[in-house]
Amino acid sequence: MKLPSVSDLTASVSAGAGDRWAGFVALFAMAWIAPLAYLAPLGFAPMVGLTGLLAIPLFWGPGRRWPLPLWPVAVLVLLFGWAAISRLWSPYADTHGFAERTAFKIALQAAAAIAMIGAFSMLSREAARKAAAVLVAALVLLALILLADTLAGVRIYRGLKAMIGEPITYEFARRNIAQGCYVMALLFWPAAYAAGRMGWRVAIFPLGLMAAAIVLGERVLLADAPFVAFVAATGAWLAVRWLGPLAARLLIVFGIALFCLAPLVVQEGVRSGAIGVLHRQVPASWDARLDIWAFVSGLVAEHPLRGWGLDASRSFGTAIPLHPHNAAIQIWLELGALGAALAGALIGWIGSALTATSRINPSLAAAGAGSVTTYLVIGSLSFGVWQEWWLALGGLAAGCVVLVGRGWPGDENFATRSAFG
Repeated sequence: MKLPSVSDLTASVSAGAGDRWAGFVALFAMAWIAPLAYLAPLGFAPMVGLTGLLAIPLFWGPGRRWPLPLWPVAVLVLLFGWAAISRLWSPYADTHGFAERTAFKIALQAAAAIAMIGAFSMLSREAARKAAAVLVAALVLLALILLADTLAGVRIYRGLKAMIGEPITYEFARRNIAQGCYVMALLFWPAAYAAGRMGWRVAIFPLGLMAAAIVLGERVLLADAPFVAFVAATGAWLAVRWLGPLAARLLIVFGIALFCLAPLVVQEGVRSGAIGVLHRQVPASWDARLDIWAFVSGLVAEHPLRGWGLDASRSFGTAIPLHPHNAAIQIWLELGALGAALAGALIGWIGSALTATSRINPSLAAAGAGSVTTYLVIGSLSFGVWQEWWLALGGLAAGCVVLVGRGWPGDENFATRSAFG
């Protein structure tokens, strides 16, 4: 009988400590979801940043290696590098210090999110299932809070603000609470996968609460983008769940087309008169979006290759209120064709990972497709593409898909890393 060497024992102890630490990192992130989504959505940026910092020790030490593929990381480095270079010709006058510059902030945010996802990909099955249970519980709690406060006319939120000496009007309170619907719509799909694995008879009521919060948010809180995204994501989930790789490949085509053709589609809509017809059919908020997209698409035609430069969206006054409310069009405006190509390449990789996963675990791939679709649709209707909290949520959604896949891989010989790493 061969006795284990000192190095073998050290590696074993180190691996055990690594498993426990990865579990702690995952639980830490999941525990913050409900309070941040309801009270301080902007807090997702520092939360993901801190989670990424906590994950760093997992990648150091004997026998450890980087758990994620380098190709998408390289694409992100190129994208953010090009964004930083484009500041040289941006018309936006940056009056803040270095820490406030967009390229620096988004690079740090992306690095933290990648480290967090790497930590989640190292979870043991038991640790992943515990973290997934906390994820489901967090979204159920968030759904209950959103439903209760929506039915109460946002009095709970306004009361909390008054208690800390920051009274707020109904309109601002309604808008702030509606941010929770975006979080709910984005994280619903990995939570649904985990809840389903726990037993559909148990899961159906919590998932119904989550869906009800999104629907009521659209009717009362006027959070239309999460509802539209939820409907589109439901279609993507069904398609990937039942059609498998074929539907996942179609998602690749859709994502790449979105980032490559968005301004061209808008320009053609203006030329053909289709945009004019829509102006007469849609409500005021959508009418304003159409005006912004038409204006920005015209600007894209002036500098289609290099773009106007990072943060250029902030330089056109009331014609563009901070950003174009469309991620693809904003990337075209600021980073030009090269930036759009890099964004399309990243979406293509995500789609290829989902395609590979769908051959082994269609349910997990469908959950990933649901979250990706939600992120793309909301990004096409709301928020600036460089907003740190929204980038952080995208990283958190990707991490949650990896996390639930580690907990229920669907096959005893399958690990989520086979598709995502």
